[in-house]
Amino acid sequence: MFGEAPNIQEHEKIGVQDEHSSPFNRRVAWLLKSEQLQAKLSTMISDVQDGIEAISKSPQGRTNPFESIYRLVFRMTLRMVGIEELAEDTELRERFMHYFEMIDESATPALVMFPRFPWPALIKRYYAGTRLYMMIEDIGKKRRQSGKNPKDVDALQYLLERGDGMQEIVFFITGALFAGQLNSGINAAMVLCYLASSPGWLARVRTEVQKAASKYSPGKKTKDSPSLLEQLDALPLEAWEAEFPLIQMCLRDSIRLNLPGTFFRKNTSSEPIPTGHGDEMIPPGSFPVYHVTDVHMDPEVYSEPEKWDPSRYTAERAEDKKTTHAYLGWGSGRHPCSKLPMTS
Repeated sequence: MFGEAPNIQEHEKIGVQDEHSSPFNRRVAWLLKSEQLQAKLSTMISDVQDGIEAISKSPQGRTNPFESIYRLVFRMTLRMVGIEELAEDTELRERFMHYFEMIDESATPALVMFPRFPWPALIKRYYAGTRLYMMIEDIGKKRRQSGKNPKDVDALQYLLERGDGMQEIVFFITGALFAGQLNSGINAAMVLCYLASSPGWLARVRTEVQKAASKYSPGKKTKDSPSLLEQLDALPLEAWEAEFPLIQMCLRDSIRLNLPGTFFRKNTSSEPIPTGHGDEMIPPGSFPVYHVTDVHMDPEVYSEPEKWDPSRYTAERAEDKKTTHAYLGWGSGRHPCSKLPMTS
């Protein structure tokens, strides 16, 4: 009913996928293939242009980036790992985002420590999760009944054609949105705030953007020349990935400063695992815990660690290379996080 399924054999071979890869990572890998990114590139650029135009029309003449930019990133993330109908329909998207944020807000310390106790936060999470499930299921049913597929395969279409059940689909889409949105949405807004208060870096970033736009839009400039937005619309995928190293550094230091919390993992084996520090071991069933700021705010690694300073990632300084696992923005070691486009 949904046409020919994607090439699953090719999908399973992407990157470092092996027998130990999780189903989640295998699905993300397929959705983030270059072909998929290229197919959605012009649509996402159009989304950004719509967002910029909406901000420019604000009667106050200013915007709260933690609202406007956060919502823009949410729409773009839906394009890549979500559902086309939600990205297209503002009312549906706002409702979906409301329940999505309810789940995020329900992650209280008490619920983490005592996950089976019927806290109000747990009830709130179940309610929001049920509403998300119903919204995704309703869109899936409508696609089956109409036989209409999105022009570019979205996550829902891919998972339906793959034969995944609705529960698996909901878990994947909400999980991928959390992975891509919470980090990217906050830091995309934070970078703009940092740039607004750093005239030197703002000028350098503007020059970088103008240079990239001119590079892929050669010719003598006239009054009829395309605008900067039109020039950027013509950039190929390779340019977006390679032509903005300064913006990448700005994002890296924003993530370093705004990634609080801890990393933890359970030893699910039946044997104690050595930590590499003398005779210290992690017993079976125990959780090793690491506080991110132990390294991100370490003055012996990062000079003036509380200061936003993208130049710390230049080849001359390379502070994030001073020690092993000095930068944990996307995890580190053998199993770093799968990065979505907005965080890469």
